Amino acid sequence: MSTVDTPFAAAYELELNVDLPAAGGGPVQFFYPGAREAGSSDLLARVTPFDRDPWLANFAAGGFPLTAVTTCPDPNLFCAVVRGAGYMVRADDAHVWSKVRAHPVQQVIPDLDHELVVVRGFHQDRGLWHWRLRMVGRLCSRRVKSLVTGGDGALDQRR
Repeated sequence: MSTVDTPFAAAYELELNVDLPAAGGGPVQFFYPGAREAGSSDLLARVTPFDRDPWLANFAAGGFPLTAVTTCPDPNLFCAVVRGAGYMVRADDAHVWSKVRAHPVQQVIPDLDHELVVVRGFHQDRGLWHWRLRMVGRLCSRRVKSLVTGGDGALDQRR
């Protein structure tokens, strides 16, 4: 995987599979959970916000097939899925990030009409595995609930 999907406008540039800089040189590096601070990571991306200095994002993998990187409705946010492990990261502040609470992530679907990124995967609850959809977008949670449930709070069984 060597491209970034850009369904939404971004206030940054991403370059994937870059080389590690020489020791003590290059942009600041941030290591997301499990990425080794010495050596390489499973995905190394150069993040260049339009109004700030570039930095390197080192991501750990989840051991599953899907790797995908996509822009999000928020122009300062991107989603990186590295072999099933999902991360949401702010390009303008590398300290602001979260793991996607679905593992393994199996699909990332941009929805331009609703300004959403839908992430499909699994989660574990009380020892049982369940399907999970996560949505990231500019819409308020009430609107997202309406999109998923059909508006009345009950899951639409046809989906």
